[in-house]
Amino acid sequence: MIVSINITGQNTKTVQSKDTNNVARGDAGEYLALYELRMNKVVAHKITNAPYDIIVNHSDSLIKVQCKTGHHPQSWRTKKRFTDRLRFRCYRGSNSKTRYNKNEVDIYAFADLDQKVVAWVNFKDVNTSLVIKKNSFDKYGLSKCLSEHIKANQRGQID
Repeated sequence: MIVSINITGQNTKTVQSKDTNNVARGDAGEYLALYELRMNKVVAHKITNAPYDIIVNHSDSLIKVQCKTGHHPQSWRTKKRFTDRLRFRCYRGSNSKTRYNKNEVDIYAFADLDQKVVAWVNFKDVNTSLVIKKNSFDKYGLSKCLSEHIKANQRGQID
């Protein structure tokens, strides 16, 4: 919720739209991923107007990173939210059904804003969505993901 002050000095409440909230969550996930990259001494820059969010320069290779911020999945039977896991949709934007292709994204950075952690997954290992249990984020480390990507690229498995 955004609180603004009008000319008379009274507080007024402005309700955020769902799209505005999704954009703010997405931006926070991007900055969390960028923070982790830089804290690990990886050269990385945020990019705008591209199908990826961050460009990484690692081992003389440019790697395109697409960031996704998770949400708690809901049971279709009971409508109950699962709070022990996050679901990440690998589509453009929050309401789109357009998938990324292998020329647009090399690595996904899946952000959990509650725990302030990021799971790093190579593009080839994800289809349209991924569910990660909150206690499993440590299995998706940055250095492991980058080294796997570089090795696959050197073997010619990635265009």
